[in-house]
Amino acid sequence: MATPLRVLLLLIIFSDSFARIYSLGVGINYGQIANNLPSPSRVAYLLKSLNISRVKLYDADPIVLSAFADSDVEFVIGLGNEYLQRMTDPIQAQAWIQQKVQPYISRTKIKCITIGNEVLTGNDTQLKSYLLPAMQTVNVALQNLGLSKEIYVTTAHSFDAF
Repeated sequence: MATPLRVLLLLIIFSDSFARIYSLGVGINYGQIANNLPSPSRVAYLLKSLNISRVKLYDADPIVLSAFADSDVEFVIGLGNEYLQRMTDPIQAQAWIQQKVQPYISRTKIKCITIGNEVLTGNDTQLKSYLLPAMQTVNVALQNLGLSKEIYVTTAHSFDAF
């Protein structure tokens, strides 16, 4: 008798967890370094059919951001390591946001910008020295443009950083 009760209890626990996870939405990483990829508009249709509601895009590709206009998909866009030094300059950070984010924000749900990619686990000390200043400068630029309540700034790292 104890076994059926345990099974029922496990089902309730897992069903509640599943419901909470499902309500948060399912997300994917959207990489574009490959050949024979479907068009961004086709990807938008596919993700909608699969109820995918969150996407991490490794850059701020305007074709992808336009393809997801008026969708319910929330985006995390990446600003790669190659941009870190430039993003420590407030003028360049603001110009990047004005060119890569602002034109799409009214129709595409951009929620986050990741600054750099796995910088903390790399060996490039110069790159590490740019990370925090770049994050701060991009955040200030978002504030100056009135976007800091919609879009937050973070960095991406692997489990090795912990």
